[in-house]
Amino acid sequence: MKFKLLLAFSFWMLVMAVSCNKDDISFDAPSQELSFSKDTVFCDTVYHQVRSETYAVKVYNNEDKDILIPRIYLQKGATSLYKINVDGKPGYDFKDVPLRKKDSLYIFVEIAPEATGPEAIAEDKILFQSPVGQQQVVLFSVVQDAEFFIKTPTNPNIITSDATWNNNKAKIIYGDLTIDQNVILNIQQGTKVYFHKNSGMKVLSGATLNINGTLANNVTLRGDRNDPAYDTIPKNWNSIKMEAGSTLNMNYARLFGGTKGLEMKQTNANISNSFIHTFQEYGIYAVASTITAKNLVMNNCGESAVGIFKG
Repeated sequence: MKFKLLLAFSFWMLVMAVSCNKDDISFDAPSQELSFSKDTVFCDTVYHQVRSETYAVKVYNNEDKDILIPRIYLQKGATSLYKINVDGKPGYDFKDVPLRKKDSLYIFVEIAPEATGPEAIAEDKILFQSPVGQQQVVLFSVVQDAEFFIKTPTNPNIITSDATWNNNKAKIIYGDLTIDQNVILNIQQGTKVYFHKNSGMKVLSGATLNINGTLANNVTLRGDRNDPAYDTIPKNWNSIKMEAGSTLNMNYARLFGGTKGLEMKQTNANISNSFIHTFQEYGIYAVASTITAKNLVMNNCGESAVGIFKG
């Protein structure tokens, strides 16, 4: 019996040894350049101290052998605004990275920037060093300084006195931002207003929302996902809800990408020279409201560009 157990044990040890030998892969230095899924990662517009979404770059080994990439690193090192993850490992400097023949690995990129002005450029490079030379993937992003309006259990997020927004900082809204009764909010030319998912604006009775864009500098109101793909996707935010007795004056504005654009109830609205597009339901949803509109372009709305009820 002991002999049989010993024999069985020896057999499985032999199997394990053979298996280990099969996985004992030798990696050589690269003799060809690597190739990449993209040579530039454009993170689009990001906001001061707000982490971007994650972008991916694939690195390809086109050789018929397994290689060891001597070094992959961020040019600016630990001081970089960018963060990378190479094949599942976070860091900024990686040495002896293995890559099987005809295979690929992922590098994930994100940025948590700090703005040095109303708008700045953040740049860096992912560098690849090997015996065949140095290669690079460029990292690029526009960074905007931003002012945040965040609704929390202890902050109802209400503008309680007359205010003017200008284009020195982007305005980012988390949750509903409310313009209190009889308060005036002026949004000046070139201002960009971004709404987070499930966020919107409420204009209470007697309050006035003035959106004062110009031909050269429109006011933009949209979701806070700035990637080009989101320019044509609705339901990224909720709506601008105008309560009974409120007033809207909108000139040279671009409003898009939400569930409803302007949601009005017994509201007086003057809208001119504006684009309202890409909403899940309505561009304008008006109940018992008076709307004067001219030179207004509306399209790509799920239910209807304009819904007028009790009008």
